[in-house]
Amino acid sequence: MMDNVPRESLIVCSILIILLVLISFSLIIFDQSLIYILLGIVGLFLLWLAFLRPEIFLVLALWTNFLKGVYIPYLEYGKFGVAPYMLFTTLAVFGYFLQVLFGQKKIIIPPGFLFFSIFAFGTTITFLIVQDLQMTLGVLVRTILQWIIFFLLVQIIQNRQTAKRFVDILLIQAVVVVSWGIITGLQMNYFGWNKNVLLFWNQLQKNEYATYLGFVLVLSLAVISKTAGKNGGLRKITALILVLLIPLAWIFTYSRSGLLGIIAAFICFMILDRGKKIIQLMARWLPIVCLVLLIVLIAFSFEAKDLALDGLLSIIQPDNARFERNVTNIQSRIALMEVALKIIVEHPLKGIDSSQWLTYAPLESGYLDPQLGERVVVGVQVHNRYLSIAVQNGLITLAGYLGLLFVIFSASIKARRYADPWLRTYINALLAAFIGYQVALLFIPEYLWEWPILGILLGLVNIAGHSTQEERVKKVQFRTYRVGCKSRLIENSECG
Repeated sequence: MMDNVPRESLIVCSILIILLVLISFSLIIFDQSLIYILLGIVGLFLLWLAFLRPEIFLVLALWTNFLKGVYIPYLEYGKFGVAPYMLFTTLAVFGYFLQVLFGQKKIIIPPGFLFFSIFAFGTTITFLIVQDLQMTLGVLVRTILQWIIFFLLVQIIQNRQTAKRFVDILLIQAVVVVSWGIITGLQMNYFGWNKNVLLFWNQLQKNEYATYLGFVLVLSLAVISKTAGKNGGLRKITALILVLLIPLAWIFTYSRSGLLGIIAAFICFMILDRGKKIIQLMARWLPIVCLVLLIVLIAFSFEAKDLALDGLLSIIQPDNARFERNVTNIQSRIALMEVALKIIVEHPLKGIDSSQWLTYAPLESGYLDPQLGERVVVGVQVHNRYLSIAVQNGLITLAGYLGLLFVIFSASIKARRYADPWLRTYINALLAAFIGYQVALLFIPEYLWEWPILGILLGLVNIAGHSTQEERVKKVQFRTYRVGCKSRLIENSECG
């Protein structure tokens, strides 16, 4: 599996680790001025490498995108810290932009760009024109970097070989994230470790992690059904292990919204695939998955298991839930939605900025912000992505977001009709993941892997467009721009 992952990205990881060790030693041995000189040398090296191979840093950004609260020493903007994925994303866009300026690369504008522009403009305005800019600036920067990852994926995934590499990249990340989540769950439920001292749950919300499991499930099924050739056996074994681990991983989240997302992604993948191979695979392995889950439920005794089972019951019969937490969660989310609807009626066009939400929210929560080094009290977010956008950014911004989703969905449905079997399977998997997390977003305010999934899905749609000359395909247009060239359709994008 590692053979198809860019070796340069692994080399860069090793170099960065060595440099971080050197910097750590220098903190003890040298004074501050020498440390900054060393950091400057490291920065110049990274800028040079970013110009040569920006895709390396895009891979590193994807691998570290869930580490939101791990900050790089001596690197900050204002009072805000810089997480590794923020640095890698910035380096990737810097390198790709330079390559565009020198005519080595082109800019691809995907379908739905107009809708995205409406959504991005509305979101940015409501983040900047606020009562408390300091509160929203860090969130805005992170949001923009997620958009950048989305666009860079569209630019870089332009052929089958690159797509296969990114499948491996996503598989490697899934192994780390899923196994780390299970280990953290065991530490909390079996060894009594406090959540606040464990790194993993300080980076990810449980609902996000549970929703991510739906993406891992359909990706793994696609790998199992379509992987062949060198190291194909290793990929299939890795994907099969991930499928077996998903039930255990979900139990530690006891997330009802995540479970609905997993089920929706799985069902959609079955419907989109239509082939008998996936059904045969599930008929063969589903009993084993159920057996593993049954053993876990019988052999292990911990609070998360009881909460998970009670959460399942509360979905079917909310009044019969035993744990008050499951009941109050539903009640509090309904209360938040009621307040959200009132705000939308009162402020339909621009909404209210996130720094004002605290005065409206019926519930409050506090957390230690490692960027600011202080405890921050915020209003509990509306647990519905669409209502949350309408509340904070207005209905026009929500219309832009929904328009973008509709265009991407339509383009993907068209692309899978003329894609070859391998490509169609992965378009189906990403499309099923897309539908699955949209279902989960009915009950959660955001999803960390949203923009990477959309970027990879459009990259696959782009590749499918190269393989056909049918006129109906031209309705899905990827506009292409190159320095010194006029814009053309993707199938005629080279400068003559």
